Amino acid sequence: MKTTKFIGDYLSHAELAAALKIEPKTLYQMNWAGTGPPRYKVGRSCRYDVEDVREWLQGRKR
Repeated sequence: MKTTKFIGDYLSHAELAAALKIEPKTLYQMNWAGTGPPRYKVGRSCRYDVEDVREWLQGRKR
């Protein structure tokens, strides 16, 4: 059975930048370069799935 995700499972650009303790501009640059976490475009804004961000962070582990 597939579970439905709620909007609370997604972060805005500003929320993710704050959670990662980086400037929003840095996150924009990472997105432009293709090195940022996967995102969904909703109108003019981006939303980040919390699970996708966790996986992205694990992939960056050194």
